[in-house]
Amino acid sequence: MWEQLRLNHYQFQRERLLRQQQVNVRRIHDLERKIERLQAMPSNEGRSKTIAHLSKRLVAALT
Repeated sequence: MWEQLRLNHYQFQRERLLRQQQVNVRRIHDLERKIERLQAMPSNEGRSKTIAHLSKRLVAALT
């Protein structure tokens, strides 16, 4: 009984970590796409600030 409980716990933890990793990868790709889209547009002050903000979020997501 305890062995099965332990195995279920570790399996649940592993699945949770895999789902979290998938979410993080999606978030990183989303940030990269947003930054690329904004960089392709003409530059202005608001857009530059948004790009800087998104870039900081990207760096934080990568660490």
